[in-house]
Amino acid sequence: MKIFLIMLLNLSKSIYGDFFYFPKENKDSIVIYLEVPVDFLVFSKYKNNYFTEMEINFALYDKNGEIVKGERISERIEVLRLPKDSIISKEFVILDTLKEKRASVKIINFEKEWKMERNFKREGDVILGDIVFLDDSNRVIHRVEKNKSIKVFMQIYSKKEIDEDFKIEFWRKNDIKKYFKDHLKGKGNIEINKEIDLENLSAGDYKVRVYFEKSKKYSEKILSFYGRYLFGDENFYMIVDALYYFADQKDVDSLRLAPFDRREKAWEKFWSKRDPSPLTPENEFEEEFLRRFYYANESFSTLNIPGYKTARGRIYILYGEPDEIERHPFEIDTYPYEIWYYYNKRLKFVFVDRKGTGEYELVPSDSYRYISPWR
Repeated sequence: MKIFLIMLLNLSKSIYGDFFYFPKENKDSIVIYLEVPVDFLVFSKYKNNYFTEMEINFALYDKNGEIVKGERISERIEVLRLPKDSIISKEFVILDTLKEKRASVKIINFEKEWKMERNFKREGDVILGDIVFLDDSNRVIHRVEKNKSIKVFMQIYSKKEIDEDFKIEFWRKNDIKKYFKDHLKGKGNIEINKEIDLENLSAGDYKVRVYFEKSKKYSEKILSFYGRYLFGDENFYMIVDALYYFADQKDVDSLRLAPFDRREKAWEKFWSKRDPSPLTPENEFEEEFLRRFYYANESFSTLNIPGYKTARGRIYILYGEPDEIERHPFEIDTYPYEIWYYYNKRLKFVFVDRKGTGEYELVPSDSYRYISPWR
C-alpha cells in the first residue's frame, strides 16, 4: 500500500474557533463553534480515493481543574477528488451550573493539532453573555466582506430589573468610529438583537463593544472588515504602497492609478495572478498580506513613520511572524536592538534603534538577505 501525503501551502487558512457564552437563570450554555477549512487538513491517497481523519475533543473543567464533562468525536472523510473549496462547520453545546469553569477544545488531524480554551466566571446580579455577529440569514460570521449590515446579538441574565441606555460601539485605533444607542429594560433572560448599518466604515479590525452607561458594564469582541470596505479606506494608498515590496512596479502602478469606481476590479486582477489556489473562493496570499499590513501598522508605527514603512514592518509584511524574537532594550554600552529568527527560511534580521526613539533600522547580519518570498 502506498500512501501519498498532500503537502499544504504555507499560507493555507487555519481553523476558526470561538466560544459563545449564554448565561441563564439556572444553567449556562457554552456553544463551541468551529470552522475547519479543508485546506487545513492533511489527506492521504489510497488507490483512487483521498481520505483523512479528524478527531475533536472538548471538555469542561471546574475551578480545581477536575474534568466534569467531556466528549471525543472521530470523523473520517473520504472523497474521490480532493475538495478545496469547502469548510467543515461544527457546533457543540455544553450546559452546566458551575459558577467558575474552563472549557477547552482540541482538533487532531494526523500529526497536526489545534486547540483553544477559555475561562468563564459567573458573578454579580447582571451577567453579560458574549457578542455574536450574524449575517442577514442569521449565520454566524467573524469577518465582514460585502455585508451592508450585520446583526449584533447578546444574551443577558439579570436578577434585578434593568432599565438603562446602552451603546454598540465600533472602536479602531483607540477611537470610536461609529456607535448606535438604544435602551434595555427587563429582568431574567434578556436579549439584545440589533441590526447595524455598516456605512462609512473602512477596512481593518474593529473592537465592537456593547457598553451599559449606568452600570459601566461591557462586553466586547473583534470583528474584521475586508472586501468592499478596503476600497473606500483612508489607508488604501498606503496598502497599495506596501505592495511594491514584492510585486512588479507596473502591476502596482496600475492599481494605484485606477479610478475609484474601478479599484475593486483592479484589485481582483492584481491578486488573481497571485492566487495559490484559484479554485477556492478565497485568496490565501491576499488575506495574509492584509493581515500582515494591519499588524505592521498597529505594532511598528512611530511618531513620524507608519508601521508598514519601518524596517520591522517591511520584514514582517514580507516574511510574517518570526519563529523567535531576541530583544535587547536595555544593554550597557550599546543601542537597543532586536534579532528576528526565521529558522525554516534560514534567515536572521537585526534591527537597531540608533536614535533611541523606537525607530529601528535594519542592519546587515551574517545570514542577511532581502528576497521576497511572495513572487
